[in-house]
Amino acid sequence: MERAAAPWLLPLFLAGFSGFWLLVCWFLLTLAGWPALARRYPDRDDTVLERFRFKSGSMGGVGFRYCLTLDITHVGLRVSVWWIFRGFSKPFLVPWGEIAAHEDNFLFFRQIRLTFGQPEVGRLVISRGLARKLAEASRGKLRLPPSP
Repeated sequence: MERAAAPWLLPLFLAGFSGFWLLVCWFLLTLAGWPALARRYPDRDDTVLERFRFKSGSMGGVGFRYCLTLDITHVGLRVSVWWIFRGFSKPFLVPWGEIAAHEDNFLFFRQIRLTFGQPEVGRLVISRGLARKLAEASRGKLRLPPSP
């Protein structure tokens, strides 16, 4: 004789998994410094000139592989993460005057570190190729360091 699974088991599992997922996402985004950036640079309506989806970068030691969306607007750079990882975190929009680009070398890879704010509130490390595309789309508002 087979026993049927309790009907409450699936909803309990889904609720527990959802809660755990939100907790992990909240922890990683907090570690990356996302809440501080969202408070300092709240998102606002602005026309998107160009959108770069499913891009990679790292913030505060947290790698965001293929889950960032970077919007070039008249005002600045909007950074958001794919909705499934966002939890309760909102996108943020950093004005062009608050972004500085620096070249970093990690092992044999050249990367661009975008720092936000003076003094620095946060940073986003991206590939040099993506940085060039962002600089071109910004129409000169994002200035990259000269290539060696």
